[in-house]
Amino acid sequence: MKVYTKTGDKGETSLFNGDRVSKSHPRIETYGTLDELTSHLGMVVALLPANLDQLKNRLIEIQKLLFNAGALLATPQNYDKPDKLPPFSAANTTQLEKDIDMMNESLPKQTAFIISGGHSAAASSHIARTVCRRMERLLVNLISSEMENPERVALFLAFVNRLSDYLFVVSRFVNHETGNAEINWES
Repeated sequence: MKVYTKTGDKGETSLFNGDRVSKSHPRIETYGTLDELTSHLGMVVALLPANLDQLKNRLIEIQKLLFNAGALLATPQNYDKPDKLPPFSAANTTQLEKDIDMMNESLPKQTAFIISGGHSAAASSHIARTVCRRMERLLVNLISSEMENPERVALFLAFVNRLSDYLFVVSRFVNHETGNAEINWES
């Protein structure tokens, strides 16, 4: 399979159902940012020390879920075969909440705003968190401007909201586990 197709040379791309849209379309911007988020998670995984293999595996699972969500976002509302789309369930968000609670149990109480930094994986997790927030804003805009049936992505929107919280806690957890002190913001 060739990497290049030349079909996007005029500034358009195909959606899941074959429809062609501009590469600047809000849907493309949203799932392009989702792709960026997935790549940043890959960087976090690459930077994690070996003693955090369980966290690495969990982040890879999340990357796979995000790929599934990308298919959801790349599919117009009028697609007549929704059963062909990968499922996204509320259990995904519930699992993030469990992961957050588990990591928080080992962390000191947060008493101030935290400045990004510390271990390279923690700092990268903060970058992923901010990309996640941007993607969430784009998703909300896409839902309000284009989607007649936002139910199709409602579960994913909740997941994305929780994912940014999860990535914040990951950064704290990594710094704690690697012995890197958090830097508190003081005005």
